[in-house]
Amino acid sequence: MKVVFWFMIFSACSIIMTEQKHVMSLLMGIEILSIGIYSVMVGVLAYNGAAMFCLVFLTLAVCEAVLGLSVLVSIAKGYGKEKSPGFFLLKF
Repeated sequence: MKVVFWFMIFSACSIIMTEQKHVMSLLMGIEILSIGIYSVMVGVLAYNGAAMFCLVFLTLAVCEAVLGLSVLVSIAKGYGKEKSPGFFLLKF
C-alpha cells in the first residue's frame, strides 16, 4: 500500500515539472503531492502517537489550496483564461 503513496508523490512531482502553462494542472499536481505526503506521514507517524503533527500538516495543505485557488482566480481575471504563457520563469 505504501508503494501507491510513493507513486503518487513521484507522479505529482513529474506533473509539476512538466506542466508549465496550465495553472490548474499545476495546482492539481501540488494537491496530489500534498495528499501523497500526508498519506505517508499518517502511515509512519500513526504508530508513534504523533497524529497531531499530521493534523497540522493537513491544515497547512488546506491553506495552500486556498492560496492556489485565489492565485488561479487572479490569473483568470487578469489574463481572461487560466493558460498563461510566460507566467513561469523556471523552465525544466
